[in-house]
Amino acid sequence: MKKSPLTERQRQIARLRAALSELKCWGVGESYRKGKKIMQKVCDDDGRQRIVHAGGATTKYDGNPKKIAAVRKLHECDAKRPKRGTARYLACEHLWKLKK
Repeated sequence: MKKSPLTERQRQIARLRAALSELKCWGVGESYRKGKKIMQKVCDDDGRQRIVHAGGATTKYDGNPKKIAAVRKLHECDAKRPKRGTARYLACEHLWKLKK
């Protein structure tokens, strides 16, 4: 008997399960989602786990300090501290971190 091909939803669930098993809580890794740069495993106090994706895959992260400062201002990374466990926090703290 021939196996039916996996649907797109089944493939998404399989990728999510693999990502949840390979990352530690609050760990950051390369995103499996098309069009996203990085992902983070978020673990809540009540035991729930989820994956947060951030960053455009086509965006150049070249380390130009002026560009980084402009993007951080646009996303209000310094004015309003983003809440931990959100895509904005992930982008501000990991993608657009000013290197000193």
